[in-house]
Amino acid sequence: MFISWLQRSRTGQWLRLAGTCLINILIPANEMSTVAYDGLHRLIDDGVKVLLDSGVFWLATRHRKKMDISMEESIGLPPDQLDGYDWLWDRYVALVKEFGDKVWGYVEVDQGGTAQKRETRKRLADLGISPIPVYHPLGDGWDYFDELAESYDRICFSNLSSAAIPVRQRLVATAYDRHLKYPDLWIHLLGFTPCDWNIGMPMDSSDSSSWMRGVRWDGHSEESMMRRFSTMPRNFQYRLGSDRADDDGWVAQQRMGVLAQHIQQQGSLDYLKRLAAIGGESLDKSNASRAISLATWK
Repeated sequence: MFISWLQRSRTGQWLRLAGTCLINILIPANEMSTVAYDGLHRLIDDGVKVLLDSGVFWLATRHRKKMDISMEESIGLPPDQLDGYDWLWDRYVALVKEFGDKVWGYVEVDQGGTAQKRETRKRLADLGISPIPVYHPLGDGWDYFDELAESYDRICFSNLSSAAIPVRQRLVATAYDRHLKYPDLWIHLLGFTPCDWNIGMPMDSSDSSSWMRGVRWDGHSEESMMRRFSTMPRNFQYRLGSDRADDDGWVAQQRMGVLAQHIQQQGSLDYLKRLAAIGGESLDKSNASRAISLATWK
């Protein structure tokens, strides 16, 4: 799993926190200030896997709120209809040129329908940039999934973060089912927090900002078998108004969040290793090979 960042003003500090556990990170282009470049270089040198995101989800979300339209409508608009697109494009291209050959991957600028996304990838290819394409199950159609699956070794699967839980569950099940046809394809779930669904439907990777729960929502929580079972008492929670360096301040809460995600990830990988070791005969060939592949990805 990749932990994702949402607060540009503290990107440098977050990179230092991520380095304490050498956890995988996703960072959008819109959140990456130039002053944080050195910190990101150090993490990459230390072996942290980094996934660069275009930040177009942030741009489409801002446009959705401004125009009072649905997220699907906003993300489906042609790029030239979104204020700030040119700024985001320039920042994304600069970031990829700086880090592209050093990171685990970088996600395409997936604004617009399938035709616009093909055009954008061609435009990037002319610049020597080959991003990971994004599939939007709610709008792209299954032929487009097959097109991407047959042409790339990795794709991203979107429409998850803003979907209602029942819809999200069906989308994950669909991604898992489609994956069986392409067992060598790596599917990354964008904006999806791993949970107990993944025990029965393991996917290759995902990214989530829920590690910031302790500051953003209802406090730090613990999980067992990838299911949340308890919110920790108040002495484990961030106290609004506290100094950032206090024991109950912002920094301590974020360190706890990073550590919890690290433990969850290591536990998930250990589970898959054990599954591959003892359950190979009970799994079909594609599932068994994927379990082994996932367990060895660190």
